[in-house]
Amino acid sequence: MDGGVIRLSVQLHTHSDYSLLRSALTLERLVAGAKKMEIEALALTDHNTTAGHVELARLCAQSGIKPIFGLEADIAYPWDWSKGPSADTASLVLLAENEEGYGNLLAAASEDFPLPLHRLADFAPGLILLEGGLSGQLTKLSAAGLKERAQSLNSWYAKNFPSSYYLRFDVEQSDDFRRFFPQSRFVLTQDVRYLQPSEKKVLQVLAGIGNFTGIIPKYPLLSWSQLKEKFSGPAEFLANTLEVAERCQVKLSREKTWPGPFLDSDFDDQVWEGARRRYPNLTPAVRRRILQEVEIIKARGFCDYFLIVAEIVRFAQSARIPVGPGRGSAASSIVAYCLGITSVDPLAWGLLFERFLNLEREHPPDIDLDFCYERRQEILEFVAERFGRDKVAQIGTYGTFGSRSAQREAGRILTAEDKPETPEKLAQQIQGVKRHRATHAAGVVITSRPTLSYTALYRDRKLPVTHLDMYSLEELGLLKIDLLGLRTLTLLARTEEKIQKRNPQFSLAQIPLKDEK
Repeated sequence: MDGGVIRLSVQLHTHSDYSLLRSALTLERLVAGAKKMEIEALALTDHNTTAGHVELARLCAQSGIKPIFGLEADIAYPWDWSKGPSADTASLVLLAENEEGYGNLLAAASEDFPLPLHRLADFAPGLILLEGGLSGQLTKLSAAGLKERAQSLNSWYAKNFPSSYYLRFDVEQSDDFRRFFPQSRFVLTQDVRYLQPSEKKVLQVLAGIGNFTGIIPKYPLLSWSQLKEKFSGPAEFLANTLEVAERCQVKLSREKTWPGPFLDSDFDDQVWEGARRRYPNLTPAVRRRILQEVEIIKARGFCDYFLIVAEIVRFAQSARIPVGPGRGSAASSIVAYCLGITSVDPLAWGLLFERFLNLEREHPPDIDLDFCYERRQEILEFVAERFGRDKVAQIGTYGTFGSRSAQREAGRILTAEDKPETPEKLAQQIQGVKRHRATHAAGVVITSRPTLSYTALYRDRKLPVTHLDMYSLEELGLLKIDLLGLRTLTLLARTEEKIQKRNPQFSLAQIPLKDEK
């Protein structure tokens, strides 16, 4: 169910494999497991990332489950630990209650972790905070008997999240924890990281690969009735849990316009101006093909997309950065040829535009641009300056375990004590699970509003990198362009320079295509 009243079943603290080596669950399996257990509302609270939110929304919509968008965030606490536990970092859970809260959730997830405690207050509006559970700071403080510090921190949370602060009572937790905070509001949670009891070993192997030393939960995903069976506390905890799920009402923002400022009339002008350059003799066949393509491009609303790509190519040419002639189906577009995006005449080679774009296609066509490998960074800098540094980002991607890497890692982690398990069996279960994040080799996203309106960002590169991958960004309707660095173009440029030292008139562009010799 999406946005309705939650009457029966909730899970507020779950991890998918976007948590990277801290969960054995792909999102597909997590949502399928929740549906099977008739869970009505499912919160995704991956560790320090919001990368799975778009996928969660899609899978929950297909399964009739209400998605709740959350984050498990590492927080740095300022106290001197000489009299207590040695760690000064712990995690808490943030859930987006409304649109403002989701914006703050994305902003918080874009910070460096662990996030200093005092910074947490900056993101409070619209967020629900859940502290405690197996790994919370209050759990550590109460276990160490540090009552004064625990009450001080508890008061800080209550002050900065006045109506949106709850303590998490984990189904595995000792009753001593709830007695330590008698006046606090509690919700019942479970730290979900695997689906079947047999998968606990898979999670242990993943944790070993990732050097994760935290607590491995005792239970797999439990249904609401199983959670209640294992819980002997006040019924108020259950009511609070359902109340939190009802309060969270967020729909993900989708892009409705593309970056400008461009107008359709500007599009027509540029196409026909380019056509006169490409075809000094504008024959009826050329005119027909241009009009046919322009009609489809306008009907699909892709005019600005073509103009943006053309502007990037023009910049590269003006900066004498080698640009490829066009690759893939983009070479079949006469509009792309007229705008200077490609240098292949589709009419001369009998290329069909329908391969590239037709009225049935939902997403923008792919126009992959090749640039000199050594100067690609200049292209990225131009795009960031032209469209706004807050509206341009590189695209994140996620690597998964393949067959060989899964077997190698499972064999390395398993010990002599693990005789019932075999590396081959565990490797099969690990295969396809995400193991690391990376940056897409070519993909760049350009947005009309700040990119942070749609996705959290990693800021460890010159241009930020999206938490969302290319498929999720496309689902949100965002403009994605592939700007590839090609070593071949670098080699060709150097070859041309060397020949020009002997023959200044030489140009690669002037070599006739039909010169068989």
